[in-house]
Amino acid sequence: MPVTHPGSAMRLPALLLLLSFVTPLAAAPFGGAPFAPYKGDPLPSFTLPDLDGTPWSLEAARGQVVVVNFWATWCPPCVAEMPALDRLQKKFADQPLKVVAVNVGEEPYDVALFLRQVPLDLMILLDGKGQTSKQWNARGLPTTVVVDAEGRVRHHIPGMRNWDSEAVAEALRALLPDVAPPPALQRAAAGG
Repeated sequence: MPVTHPGSAMRLPALLLLLSFVTPLAAAPFGGAPFAPYKGDPLPSFTLPDLDGTPWSLEAARGQVVVVNFWATWCPPCVAEMPALDRLQKKFADQPLKVVAVNVGEEPYDVALFLRQVPLDLMILLDGKGQTSKQWNARGLPTTVVVDAEGRVRHHIPGMRNWDSEAVAEALRALLPDVAPPPALQRAAAGG
């Protein structure tokens, strides 16, 4: 009869649960790319309220890459990746990229309470009834969708990711639209 250490039966499920969170962070299963190209049907645009009730439309972000993250405060991997998404927004602050965190199914009060504990500089939107997350095929949380500057879905990413990785930053930079430098930089480059 095999000998087991007391409590070892309890450690295996906990270890498997931990690995389910860590594996997406470490893995680059798509030939070194941080996530696979999206191959599904086009997804509809959306307009959702922010915490103040002001509507924000994906159409308003045309011309920018938009990283749409579906999340909830009760979801440990969602909460764990929020600071990294905040850092991603800061890293791209001077470029046409916007990170939008869409809270799914929670009351504005609960989201505001969470943000008091975890201050974030992200656009926070509310999908109170979960309709947008369903339309965008967010079958689990977190799910992130990357939309290019022309409004096309480029990546649909289930699960938690390492948003601090240089591979992610490079994949997002590749989607940025070509933007002419400000006139002062154009003059400096031309020697004037």
